[in-house]
Amino acid sequence: FDKIIFTAGIEKNQELIIENFAESHLKENGILLCPYKSGPLMILKNKKNKIGKIFTEENYVFVPLIL
Repeated sequence: FDKIIFTAGIEKNQELIIENFAESHLKENGILLCPYKSGPLMILKNKKNKIGKIFTEENYVFVPLIL
């Protein structure tokens, strides 16, 4: 995918699941946006088949992601 947006927040211990999901589903230069249940948004980018991770400075509150 070129872009993936999660609209439910994850817990810190679910971060690796999302990173693995991004690695297997994002195209080159694809972006995945995923919030924490409470905190910043995590932005994953696929550059040359490596997933880079950055966080927003702002904090948000989302309903939890049920896996």
